[in-house]
Amino acid sequence: MATGSRPLYEALAAVYDGLGFDVLGDETFQNLVVALVALRPYDLRHAAISTWLNSGVPPTKVATWAGHSVDILLKIYAKCIDGDDA
Repeated sequence: MATGSRPLYEALAAVYDGLGFDVLGDETFQNLVVALVALRPYDLRHAAISTWLNSGVPPTKVATWAGHSVDILLKIYAKCIDGDDA
């Protein structure tokens, strides 16, 4: 486990253990920690932009927040917009 992920692991372990689960013996907990540590800031950015677009925020506003032109935004995120069959 990466050194920087240790505090996250310990915090999650305390919550999980407090709920009565076996932290060390539970494969689900281990997989959760691995998944959370594997997230990159870019993944969170992509999730936010996709959520905004699917929530009806105007593409002009999302493009401004993302630092893209509307054309580039829609080229990158068109496949993420609900209801788009492209």
